[in-house]
Amino acid sequence: MTEIYVPHRELSLDESMVSWRGRLSFRQYLPGKRHKYGIKTYVLAEPSGFTLKLIVYTGAKDISSNVGHVSTVVLQLMQERETHSVYGSKRHF
Repeated sequence: MTEIYVPHRELSLDESMVSWRGRLSFRQYLPGKRHKYGIKTYVLAEPSGFTLKLIVYTGAKDISSNVGHVSTVVLQLMQERETHSVYGSKRHF
């Protein structure tokens, strides 16, 4: 995609829940949320809302033992984007 499209310099990280009530091994249950059941995703997007990269959270096995969950997600999403600034909310991570 980097050959076709040059993204904005400022990017944002966010998490979201895709509503899902069916059977799925990595479905999340968050009792305090509006969508209690679903698939948790992490998104790297431009200020316009255009999604550049998306990671589906499939459980704790995705997390490296020497680096925390937040660091792992940020490093995966920001791969090949070293010159960009990234913004996120402490509330989500």
